[in-house]
Amino acid sequence: MNKELVSVMVLAYNAEKYITDLLESIKMQTYQRLELVVSDDASTDNTVKIVEEWCQNNKERFENMIVRKSKDNQGVTRNVNLGYRECNGKYIKLIAADDKLVEDCIESMVSKAEEEACNVLFGKMEAFGTNMIKHEYPVNYKFYQMTAREQYKQLLAVNEVAAPTVFIRKSILAQNGYCDERFPFMEDYPLWLKLTKNGEQLKLLDKIVVNYRRTEDSLTTTTGKTIVGKKYFRTYKRFFYQEKLLPMIRYKKYREIARELKEFLYKDLLLLTGNKQGSKVSIKLKKLFYS
Repeated sequence: MNKELVSVMVLAYNAEKYITDLLESIKMQTYQRLELVVSDDASTDNTVKIVEEWCQNNKERFENMIVRKSKDNQGVTRNVNLGYRECNGKYIKLIAADDKLVEDCIESMVSKAEEEACNVLFGKMEAFGTNMIKHEYPVNYKFYQMTAREQYKQLLAVNEVAAPTVFIRKSILAQNGYCDERFPFMEDYPLWLKLTKNGEQLKLLDKIVVNYRRTEDSLTTTTGKTIVGKKYFRTYKRFFYQEKLLPMIRYKKYREIARELKEFLYKDLLLLTGNKQGSKVSIKLKKLFYS
C-alpha cells in the first residue's frame, strides 16, 4: 500500500493561526511515503517561520520537505502552480493551510486511485469551526457516475466538486498545463473544466477525507461587511466570458446563462453602491433580484 510517493502540497498565505493543526494532521497520516511541500504566497505574518521550525522538528517523518516562498504575492493560481511543480510524488494531495486531513485520507485515496486507475479523485468533506456543529457537505453522486464529456457539460452549469478534497496524479496535471494563470484568483474551477473537456473523468471516494474549516467571519453576517469579493468576482466574470459562454451556448444552457448574467448585474450594482451587508441599498437590491 505504501509503494507510491505522495506529495502533500500545502497552500499557505497568512496562516499562522491554523497551519500547525494542518501540519500535525499530515504528520499523523497512516500512509507512510509522504513528501511535504509548502507553497507560501508572501505571507506577512509568522507563517513561514512556524512552518520552517515545524519542519526542522519533524523532518524524520517525511521522505522530502520543501518550503517555497514567494517574495511578492502571486495570487492563488500562480502560488498553486509553483507548488505543484515542486512536487515529486506520483500523486498530489492539495490542501489549504487552515483545513485538516482525516488520519487515513492519503491511504484511502491512494488505494482507490491505484485499484481503479483514477487520475483525478475527490472525496467527501466535513465542515468544522469554533462556534458550529460539524456537518458533512452534500455530494451529487450522479455527477461522479457520468462520463468525462457529461461531467464537462454539467460543470458548465454548476461546479459540482469539493475542491479541498482533490487528489490528482501529477503527470495528468503536467499534461494539461496545470492551473490557468489567466485567472489569478480562481485556481480550481477552470482546471476541472479543462480536465473533463480533455477526457479525464472525475471520480469519487465515498468517504470523508478532509475537515474544512469555517472561520467565524464566514459564519456570521454583520452589518458593514462586504458582500462581494472584488478580486474573485472580476476573475470569475472574465473566466465566464472567455471560457464558459460559448460552450454554454453550444450546449443550449440558456437558463444557466441567464442566471449567471443576472448574478453579474446584481453584484455589479452592489459594488457600485457600497458593497456593504445590512445597508439599505443592499437589502433593496436583494429583494429586487431574488424575491
